[in-house]
Amino acid sequence: MTPNESLSPAASARTKRPLLFFFLMVLCVVMGWGGVVSGCNTLQYYHSSTLYDPPMNSSPNVTEYEERVVFLRALQTVFDSARSVRLPLSVANFLLSALLVLAASRLLKGRRDAVSLGYQALLANALLTAVDYLVARHMRRDVIATFAARFPRGSFRGGPSPLTDSQIADLLSNVGWATARAQLVLSLALYGFSALQLARASTQAFLLQGERRPEAPTPED
Repeated sequence: MTPNESLSPAASARTKRPLLFFFLMVLCVVMGWGGVVSGCNTLQYYHSSTLYDPPMNSSPNVTEYEERVVFLRALQTVFDSARSVRLPLSVANFLLSALLVLAASRLLKGRRDAVSLGYQALLANALLTAVDYLVARHMRRDVIATFAARFPRGSFRGGPSPLTDSQIADLLSNVGWATARAQLVLSLALYGFSALQLARASTQAFLLQGERRPEAPTPED
């Protein structure tokens, strides 16, 4: 007798969706949609044939406006110089993020036939995350350096003890690198824990229940 045969319909009917499995799949859906939106935005940016036009000055502080224009122009230069790397990564991000949304959504519905698709989507997105971090490291370095050197200082200059330009640059650089590394670790952790959760007996039992759910009868002619 196989493990699937040992589960009676009555027992499988009592199987509830594991809470951790539900939470991880929801996070995968959210992460996937975030990747789809990010990929679309990047593709739209590189597809555009016009230069970015900074917003008109809505503040009486001319210095802050000029700082913002210089910062945005410098950031645009970094993105334009990284087109050959960022563009293919964005296409891959869009496609694999859409695959992750599809797989996680089907698994949330209890589709056991989506397990293989789920493993493939998780592995592919984990590999893309690692490749993106390594291949785009020069662009990431330049973006963080641009933030550290050009980000408007107005919000840091107020208060009883304003920061110096050197302190602001160090702060922005540290925050930028910490954010990039945290995103890498958290993304890989999500994909890894999700793959492990798919292999758990409680998850398999829930998905088996969905596989054994009787189909709705078709109307007779």
